[in-house]
Amino acid sequence: MFVDDLFKTTKIHVKSGMQIEPVDQCYFVISGMVKGKYGTKRVINFSAAKGEFFGVCGVLIPDQQLTSAVAVDDCELTAFSYEELSELLNGVDKNLSALLRSIILQGIP
Repeated sequence: MFVDDLFKTTKIHVKSGMQIEPVDQCYFVISGMVKGKYGTKRVINFSAAKGEFFGVCGVLIPDQQLTSAVAVDDCELTAFSYEELSELLNGVDKNLSALLRSIILQGIP
């Protein structure tokens, strides 16, 4: 999977109804669905299904970090650290980095 190729990842299995700890990680949903909230100044609800990311905006905007997440179904997630994503974004061409940051901020909770 492309996420595994880019980052040192950890696979997490979460049972339906279980909390996902809001730590300094980003997540990619391999299977299942997750619902939760992010943001400290302005709280925003989100849902993420198979093939979607969540927790990514917290890398770029500290007050938009993940504050809560619950597995709606049994889920398999891939987790990678904020630090790894930040290093990836800072290690590419500045124009590409700006484009990636813009895309993340526009479409991924």
